[in-house]
Amino acid sequence: MQEKEKKPAPQKAIWSSVKLSLLIYWHERKSLLIVCALAILMRVAAPYLTILMPRVVIDQIQAGAEPLTFILIVGGMALLLVAVNYLRAFSDNIANNAIGLVGFGSTFMFKTKKMMSMDYELMESPDFIDIEAKAARASTSSHSLAMNIPRTLVRLLSNILGFLLYAGVIILIHPLILLILLATSAVNWFMLRRVRMYMQSTRHIRSKQTKKLQALSDTYVSPKPPKIYAYTALLIG
Repeated sequence: MQEKEKKPAPQKAIWSSVKLSLLIYWHERKSLLIVCALAILMRVAAPYLTILMPRVVIDQIQAGAEPLTFILIVGGMALLLVAVNYLRAFSDNIANNAIGLVGFGSTFMFKTKKMMSMDYELMESPDFIDIEAKAARASTSSHSLAMNIPRTLVRLLSNILGFLLYAGVIILIHPLILLILLATSAVNWFMLRRVRMYMQSTRHIRSKQTKKLQALSDTYVSPKPPKIYAYTALLIG
């Protein structure tokens, strides 16, 4: 009896997918990944500067700063905030819209060229049909998850950096607030982890059921509607 092929662990498969996606974008258009890195910084800097702006104004008023000093500091802060918001809008537009389109176009062209150069016997093999079906589901459109891994990384890393930045500010106010926030986040993480584990463990079952439903949908012939439904449709329409 042949040994069953070992499947990669979910964590390893995830990291392999992330690495493959980043390599595709790096070879296709490096500037997109650079803009995504800029988007991470701007998503963290813009809210922080917005919160910091009133503090700077109040500190200058309490310190009795000279008018010129006040204008230079507060005006410079305002100009910096405008520039950061502009860069954030620009980088967010690229990360949210261009990423999926470039990934989908590049993957579609690569898959099409590969299928055109393959042997017919290989294309008819069950292993290839299963892999091709998975690839088709992963690249159904520019909005699919596999096509937007860089955008997902932008959200993840910006949230992590924002958490670290604001955690430092909260600790200065009161450490207990940070502990409460960490506890609620931990509960939310464990609940989401249970959901992901369930979805992962039932993925193959749901995939088989989806294939059966698709096969039934392809072979199903809609019966002729009863006359009463036809009359109702005529009256309504």
